[in-house]
Amino acid sequence: MVLGGIAGALTEESTRLFGLPLLPGYDLIGDLFINALKMVVVPLITTAIISGMVNVGDGDDLGRLGLKTVLFYLSTSLIAVLVGLATGVIFTPLLGGVIALAMVINVVTAGLAGVLVPVAFERLDQDPAVASSVFVTMITDSMGFFAFLGLAVACGVTG
Repeated sequence: MVLGGIAGALTEESTRLFGLPLLPGYDLIGDLFINALKMVVVPLITTAIISGMVNVGDGDDLGRLGLKTVLFYLSTSLIAVLVGLATGVIFTPLLGGVIALAMVINVVTAGLAGVLVPVAFERLDQDPAVASSVFVTMITDSMGFFAFLGLAVACGVTG
């Protein structure tokens, strides 16, 4: 990522290499990086969640797991609020509020999708491990996008 930032800073929009513009090449490399990151991160998180559920054992550990989950969501919501406050201080308070609320909506959506999608697959007699990650990622990304843009339009935040 650092090399990408340096390359972007050193080149202009009209820069060409062997007669070809560099900007579409940067887009391609960026898209490949993000897709590769998604292909690695989502299975790792899914594996960690599944192994954690398998290792719960008896019901006594389930309460501790639930507490850790609630603390995780509270901490990510706190981070969202802090990012929103920082954005509000740097730019405008309205934009900071929009970003903070959109991040909280995205965290809640991710939690709900992470629970409901595998349950739905289980009810349909399908293996949740096969396709749940794709649906959870799609729901989380889409709702995060729509929450941010929808709140920005509803609040009148314009560039």
